[in-house]
Amino acid sequence: MRGRLTRWGYLGSVVLSVLLAGRLAAHPIHSTLTEVTYDPKAGRVEVVLRVFADDFGTAVARAHAGQTTPMARYIGSKLQIQDRRGQAIPLRWVDARRTEEVIWIRMQGAAPAGLRGATIRNELVFDLFDDQVNILKARYRGGQQTLLFTRAARVKRLP
Repeated sequence: MRGRLTRWGYLGSVVLSVLLAGRLAAHPIHSTLTEVTYDPKAGRVEVVLRVFADDFGTAVARAHAGQTTPMARYIGSKLQIQDRRGQAIPLRWVDARRTEEVIWIRMQGAAPAGLRGATIRNELVFDLFDDQVNILKARYRGGQQTLLFTRAARVKRLP
């Protein structure tokens, strides 16, 4: 009897540990952070995106299963910038790195007209979570603007 209790006690503690580890590892906030910086001398924008690795991996897998460049395609379909004339600013993949549970993705795009009056659509990871919130910080013309994107407000214009 004592051996059984010990075995069941051990099994119970292992199951509890696994459940708690999964619960603690999950993040309660569903968000991305995107920083868009305009370099007027080079006439281009640099975009740095911070997204939780597990959320991003799931979103990419669902949206672009079997494709050769799924991460870049997913971002291109969910994050778009148009200058004040309505011209798309195509973003070119530069690199990505992972730090613990976060992926940092860097992209660049030619933006000769700058960011003033630009329209940004940010729908990253909205396909996974109802409470997803995306924050975008834009640095241009010596200042900074912060935009908040939700399911109800997916497109914003920079002043």
